Amino acid sequence: NIKQWKIDSVENSNYVSLLTGKRFNDIHHLYSFDNIVKDTLEETGLPLYEDISFYSDEEIKLLVDKCLEIHYRYPLGVCLEERYHAKFHEEFGYGGNTEEQFYEFLDNFYSGKYKYLEEVS
Repeated sequence: NIKQWKIDSVENSNYVSLLTGKRFNDIHHLYSFDNIVKDTLEETGLPLYEDISFYSDEEIKLLVDKCLEIHYRYPLGVCLEERYHAKFHEEFGYGGNTEEQFYEFLDNFYSGKYKYLEEVS
């Protein structure tokens, strides 16, 4: 459960979208979640099963604790409105995303590349 990481990310963003200062509905991982999952499995030495029911209660606790620990190794999440979060992933794909990609996205945003998205309600 990454609830505390989400709370910390929201507080760090002063409860508003980084891009617009308005309400947001998504929290973007600067270090992609799929990498966090890979790191979690690697560091715990546990295999990836098709179904969570294959893990024991102790293994699930180990995975959850390690996953949260790894979340905090990297920058907190960035609060974004859904339309901008979707645009990021449309441009950069899902998985393996980096901070550098997000900075490129920020540059594009501030240069007006996504201005048309402001009209979307």
